[in-house]
Amino acid sequence: VCHGLKNARLILDEIRAGKTRWQFIEFMSCPGGCIGGGGQPRTSLPPSDEIRQARIASLYKLDSSVYKKRLSYKNEEIRQVYQSYLEHPMSEKAEQLLHTHYTDRSGNLTAKKRLVKRPAGGERNG
Repeated sequence: VCHGLKNARLILDEIRAGKTRWQFIEFMSCPGGCIGGGGQPRTSLPPSDEIRQARIASLYKLDSSVYKKRLSYKNEEIRQVYQSYLEHPMSEKAEQLLHTHYTDRSGNLTAKKRLVKRPAGGERNG
C-alpha cells in the first residue's frame, strides 16, 4: 500500500525504471492512507495532521493490543470450523467455499453508445 501522491510518484518512477517486482500496488491519495478520509468519525475540530497522526496511533494501538486474533490460522473459532466442516486449510471444500477465482471478462466490454439528441417533438435525427 502506498499512501500520499508524493509517495505514489516515487513508486511509479521505480516501476518505470524497472526497479520493482511488485504485482499489485494499492495507491491511496490521502496522507496517512484513508484513516482521515471519508466515512471517518467527525469532530468539531478541523482535521489537521496532528489529529490524523493521533487517530493513526490509536488505531494501530488498538489493532496490536485488542485484536489478538489477527492470523486466521491461530484463531480458535476458525480452527473449529476447519475441524468440524472444512477438514483442513487448502482442502478441496475450503478451496471451493473460501477462495475466489479471477475470470477475464474484458472481452465483454463495449464502447460507450453514442448519445443522439432528439428534437423537442421526440423525432429522431438520422
